[in-house]
Amino acid sequence: MSKSDRERITELEAVLTSQQYSPVVVGNYCAYARGFLDHLARCHRFKRSM
Repeated sequence: MSKSDRERITELEAVLTSQQYSPVVVGNYCAYARGFLDHLARCHRFKRSM
């Protein structure tokens, strides 16, 4: 995950926390977002190798 992706996850966490989402929900959403960004990065690398 790139630095900009980590910054986006941190921003997502801050926004969700400021909107008073439960800490469990914030953690889950951030984990899902990290997984999605990792998936996109893997797909991008796969397409570049073709």
